[in-house]
Amino acid sequence: DSFRCKVYKDENTLAKAKSESAWYVGLDVELCKLIVERNTVPCQGGIKQLYDPKLRYSSLLYLTKEYYSEFLKSLEKPVLYLEGTKGVTAILPLLKGLAEEVKSANSLIEHKIIEGPHHFHMSNPESTAQSIENFMNSN
Repeated sequence: DSFRCKVYKDENTLAKAKSESAWYVGLDVELCKLIVERNTVPCQGGIKQLYDPKLRYSSLLYLTKEYYSEFLKSLEKPVLYLEGTKGVTAILPLLKGLAEEVKSANSLIEHKIIEGPHHFHMSNPESTAQSIENFMNSN
């Protein structure tokens, strides 16, 4: 590891901690367990999370506004941009207004807001699936 990870006693302890953090607002312990199961490894004293360093921080933070604006303008096919009501743009002040910027950059971008956190597809799978199905059927 290029950085230290906190060690948790077991999957239940980590799932409970995740369910209480801002990034996982709206996910109960059982849904957090699904995330924990796929990204932890045993270690001395319990378990630790695995992280892909490339995903550790929001990639938009590394791109200039001009760069991602040009990228969005260059899209030639319809795109569905799904966002949770309590997702990343609600948590990080730096990203406030991002949805409006994305939508205004290209008329091919359809924006839908789904009730839930960053992982709204887990806490609200029916609305997520319906939004995707509607988008696919209309394009």
